[in-house]
Amino acid sequence: MGNQIENRVLEKADRRQEERMPLDTPVFVLLQHGEESITCMLGDISIGGARMRLSPGMTAPEWLVQGRDVTIDEWPFTEFTDAYPFKAQVVWIDAHSCGVQFQSRLNLNRDQLAEVVEAAI
Repeated sequence: MGNQIENRVLEKADRRQEERMPLDTPVFVLLQHGEESITCMLGDISIGGARMRLSPGMTAPEWLVQGRDVTIDEWPFTEFTDAYPFKAQVVWIDAHSCGVQFQSRLNLNRDQLAEVVEAAI
């Protein structure tokens, strides 16, 4: 059983194209689909996506499902995006967080993203 979980974690990591950078200080965004919304905390971020953490004790609403197109509002990195509000797609979800892939990658390289993340915390 332990090997199966470890293999799934490694497979998920292998699918990522960019390194994710953790955010050690709370950075909140509003994840929306139509009229529905939920406040999430950015767990980590890369040039192409992010992990969103739900508030403690909160479970994912029914509309927050894999494959769903969402809008990220109150996005703190608007100067590095081509469009605002910022669009993404949910690529995975578990009980307390979800991963989103941005429709437009951030206009940064890895070193610049590290500087932006450092400035945000």
